[in-house]
Amino acid sequence: MKHLIFLIIVIMTNWLHTVMAQQNYPQGLYMTFDEIKRHQPSVTTDIKVVKRTKFDISMNGGNDYKLEPADKTFKKTIKKKAWAYSDGDSLYLNCKKFIFQPWYAKVQDAGDYLMFDACMSKLSQDYYKNMAESAMVGYLFGIIGGSLMAASDAQKRYHYVVDSNSGFAYFVSLDYLDEILSKRNDAVYPEFQTDLKALNTISNNEQFERTEKLLVDKYIKYINQ
Repeated sequence: MKHLIFLIIVIMTNWLHTVMAQQNYPQGLYMTFDEIKRHQPSVTTDIKVVKRTKFDISMNGGNDYKLEPADKTFKKTIKKKAWAYSDGDSLYLNCKKFIFQPWYAKVQDAGDYLMFDACMSKLSQDYYKNMAESAMVGYLFGIIGGSLMAASDAQKRYHYVVDSNSGFAYFVSLDYLDEILSKRNDAVYPEFQTDLKALNTISNNEQFERTEKLLVDKYIKYINQ
């Protein structure tokens, strides 16, 4: 029961913060990372954001959203040149620009870091590879390249952030958050450690993963305040 109450509180807090953060990006195409930093898109055109189907993702890989412009001459620009697009409510990053697989990912929180979920990349693959090597149990994931990944792996999503100042992308793990939060001179790090202890008492794998994801959301949003 305590875990359920905790999940509800975190979900509601995260939702309110996300709605407010996303409204800071005016509608349009952001053609450089500097435009994202300045919240100033340089191209305005009629674009429809489409959520890709599970079948499409399973067959072709890539991320969750594609952009369909009314003016078809913008197709190449959207695919290869634009860094992001905002529909006025949400910001979508062109993952190709951040050395991920193709198509766009929806930003879940914005501030010092742009947080989003995307398919497996070299960042997440290297993390699990190193973790597995340190435990001497072999790779948790095989070597995966582009659209050749298995259909089940193609639909898996991992937490990433883009540093809003440098433009560098990072895979977000609890270890990564521990490194960032341990350097802060406030009460959040002890709170984080308490949450980690509570997390480690959860024996159900599905509930553990769900709660872990919520903790990542919670503390990235805290950092972004």
